Amino acid sequence: MNPNLYQTWLTYLFDHEQAKGDWPFKLAYNAELEEDPQQVVAFTKRMFDNYATDIDPFTDWQIAMGLRYLVDNGCTDMPFAFRDGLVPLEDRLAALRSMKVLYEQCFAKRCPAVLGHRSETEGELSVFCYMIWDITPLAFCTNKQEKHEYYTALFKVLRTGLQSTNIACIESALHGLGHIVPHYKAAAQVIEEAIPWIRRKAPPSLVAYAEAAMVGAIQ
Repeated sequence: MNPNLYQTWLTYLFDHEQAKGDWPFKLAYNAELEEDPQQVVAFTKRMFDNYATDIDPFTDWQIAMGLRYLVDNGCTDMPFAFRDGLVPLEDRLAALRSMKVLYEQCFAKRCPAVLGHRSETEGELSVFCYMIWDITPLAFCTNKQEKHEYYTALFKVLRTGLQSTNIACIESALHGLGHIVPHYKAAAQVIEEAIPWIRRKAPPSLVAYAEAAMVGAIQ
């Protein structure tokens, strides 16, 4: 792993001009920045740990596009660095847990308090907040031996979303958990524990969405 590549990696992900249009499916592949899973995991954790200096200066559009490229396996194989076994488990889990900053410092502050399942999203970051767990393989652990540890780490991220005062964050976390329920039933308990908070902070439509997510009945 070459730590001097970190700034280049950030530029690779985020420093694109909106006027030139969506780029994640058109980016020229850079093996040096994508093929070393240990590097991808380490850079991702560093990036989220330093959100204020390394991500926040970019625009909503740049953040949405860059994060999509990082986690969407339709664009890149980088998300498999976190999920699969080529990197030590604790390193992968630490990077995964660091993603909670998305709900704490990014989505909660930048995304309008609207609901994606009611077609209310506004802008690319709002769409990404709602769809992140649809477009990434990170919601599906395929390693039976690591499943408990993996989902325990992921639930820390999603509980951060559930505890937000921004309904867009709550919905995003519910969306992810609803997809996990059919594969790991403990996700339903995470939702159930959050229902009282959701009833206090969210409209009835989101309460109904939470109830549907508990049985994996979401789109």
